[in-house]
Amino acid sequence: MSISVRALRGATTFEVDEADHVSHRVVELVSSMLERNGVHHD
Repeated sequence: MSISVRALRGATTFEVDEADHVSHRVVELVSSMLERNGVHHD
């Protein structure tokens, strides 16, 4: 059985408003959420 992720909701903070920093924090947040919920890549 395959489950699709259609939306995620989470929050993080940014020390610096720069694209590279924001991208890093978003990847960190999503990775953490997927790991905590036992979601794995196909």
